[in-house]
Amino acid sequence: MRSILLLLLPVLFVSLPGAAQQDLRTDSVFFQQQVPVYQDWLNRSGFGQILKVQKLLVYEEYVVLNLGFRSNDLREMFASWKGLKEGFEEVSPVSLEEKLFYQAASVLELQDTMLAVGIYDTYNRFEVPTFKREILFIEGAVRVEEDNPKAAIEAIKLFPRDLQSGTLSSVAKFQQKLSREKVYDCIRAHLIDHFSGAGYGAEAPEIEILEERINLRLKVTNLRKEVLGQSNLCSWLEALGLDCRWAKREQLTFLFTYEPTSGGIQLTGDISGKVGSGLYREVPRGSYRNLEPEFNDELQAYIATITAGITKHLASCN
Repeated sequence: MRSILLLLLPVLFVSLPGAAQQDLRTDSVFFQQQVPVYQDWLNRSGFGQILKVQKLLVYEEYVVLNLGFRSNDLREMFASWKGLKEGFEEVSPVSLEEKLFYQAASVLELQDTMLAVGIYDTYNRFEVPTFKREILFIEGAVRVEEDNPKAAIEAIKLFPRDLQSGTLSSVAKFQQKLSREKVYDCIRAHLIDHFSGAGYGAEAPEIEILEERINLRLKVTNLRKEVLGQSNLCSWLEALGLDCRWAKREQLTFLFTYEPTSGGIQLTGDISGKVGSGLYREVPRGSYRNLEPEFNDELQAYIATITAGITKHLASCN
C-alpha cells in the first residue's frame, strides 16, 4: 500500500458525514472473501488482462482496494491503461475509474464513502510510484487523483554514419555493433559519469537501476542544482565556507527504450522529476513535489542538455 494514499485517507474519512460508525475490521473475513469475486469480475469484463487485485486493506472506518498491473513494464502499463480507458469510455456513460470503483463498492457491500481504490505501478514502499490513480467518493461524486508526471525525451536517432569510427557496410552490422545491451551500457556509463559530482559535498548521488532488460530505467536521488541550478544565496554562503545543506534536493527517474529502425536505431524515453528539502530517503513520503508544471521550463531545458550529451556519447560508443 502506498503511504501517500494512507496519509490522505484518515482525514478524508473522518471528515465525511457519511462515514459509518461501525468498526469495519469486524467484517475483515468477508471483505477478503470478496477479493476473488472482484477479480473474477475484472476477468469477465476484459479488464483482468491488464489489471489485478494487489491487496485489500481493512481499517476501522474504510476499506482500501489496491489494484496493480499484469505487466512489469512501465511503458506497457501506460499504453495498456490508455487503450483500456479509451476503449471502455467510447461505449460507456461512466469513466473507467468510476466503473472500477462502483463495482468494488457493490462487491464489498460498502457505502461509497467507506471505500478507496488505488492503482499503482509499484507497491514497493521504498519507491515512489510513477503511475498513480487514487479513486475516492467525495462530496457526492467519484474523484480521481492522478500523478504520472513525465517529460518526453526527443527521440535520439542514430544511423551508420553517426559512428566516429566510420560508416559501416550495412544497417544490420550497425545495429549489431550498437545493440540494445551496448546502448544501455553506454547510457548508464555516461549518466554515472555525468552525475558523479552532482551531489552535495561528499554525499554522492545515488543511482539505482530499476529495469534494464527491455527498457532502461534509472532513478537518481540526492541530486542538487541539477535541474533548478544554483541559488544566489547558496553561492554566497558557500563562497564564505558556510553550509548550505538545506538547499532543495532533486530526484530524477529516466526511462529509455531502444528501437531498431529501417535506417539504424532510435532511442525514446522520458524523465520524471521531483524536488524537496533534505535527503530524499530521510524525508516522509509525499514531502517532495513534482517538478512539473511549476518548473516545466527548467525541466525542458535540462532535457535538451542531457539529450545532447547522451547523443554525443553514443556516437563515440565502442
